[in-house]
Amino acid sequence: MEKIIVYVSDTAHALQTLAPMCQKQSENSPTQWIVVACPPRLTRHISKWLTHSARLQWRDKWSAKVFADLMPMLNAPGNQVKTLTAQGSLVEMTDHLHKTHGVARVLDARLPLVGQDMQPVMKEQPISATNRWVLPGAMVSMGTLMALASE
Repeated sequence: MEKIIVYVSDTAHALQTLAPMCQKQSENSPTQWIVVACPPRLTRHISKWLTHSARLQWRDKWSAKVFADLMPMLNAPGNQVKTLTAQGSLVEMTDHLHKTHGVARVLDARLPLVGQDMQPVMKEQPISATNRWVLPGAMVSMGTLMALASE
């Protein structure tokens, strides 16, 4: 049985990323999916007013919603699905999952956010430099307005 660890931060993006793999896997032997939900970070202003237990409860509700949306696609006959919520470093979590479940492929199906560097999932994963030169939207719009005003 093949084992695949999937990191998810957005349901629509994950469904689009996993659809070709699920069709390919359904033709082959059964697969054990280990789905790790990566909830978005709460802003400093929101987290100031929430207790620790309320934050954990929100993370669990968010993860349950993502898992409910992904289950119909991953639950093919013979497949096994295990769900987890990410806590701490994703590199450490991947190492722990490799020690627990043995050899497994790792798939990063998180939605890349513009202007933010994503936390790596594995030690060997290079940190992408694509977002380092992205300008905030306000800067781009200000530059466009200045160019139009000068003409």
